[in-house]
Amino acid sequence: QLRVTKWGTIKTNFDTMETNIPGVYAAGDIIRGASLVVWAIKDGRDVAISIEKYLKKKLFQKIKAA
Repeated sequence: QLRVTKWGTIKTNFDTMETNIPGVYAAGDIIRGASLVVWAIKDGRDVAISIEKYLKKKLFQKIKAA
């Protein structure tokens, strides 16, 4: 089950933007609450980088296992 804060926002690792569920990411107002749009933009960029790293790692593991 996805963990949330007492304010109803989704708990994430702020370094990777990953939630407690592997491969599930969150960014923007859903993790910070209502905030400046520049934070949402930054989060979007950061989460895209983290997702790319996650997918590359999964692909490498799949190739290595083959």
